[in-house]
Amino acid sequence: MRQANIIAALLGLSACSTAPESGPSPPAAPPPANDTCNARGHQHLVGRPRSEIPAPAKPELQRVACLGCPITM
Repeated sequence: MRQANIIAALLGLSACSTAPESGPSPPAAPPPANDTCNARGHQHLVGRPRSEIPAPAKPELQRVACLGCPITM
């Protein structure tokens, strides 16, 4: 019986609590970096089969990797 009274008192007190105040808003996203390697111009090729990708003019500057292939940045 005593435990029921304690639980009822705790539930009653928790109903009186207020919602926590929200903190400051998160900082704005940083500005996008310069596209020095023209990656933005090739986004339409991402996810396409290798057979649909045209032959590069400078193959040493581009690479095609499979989904399971480990690559570096």
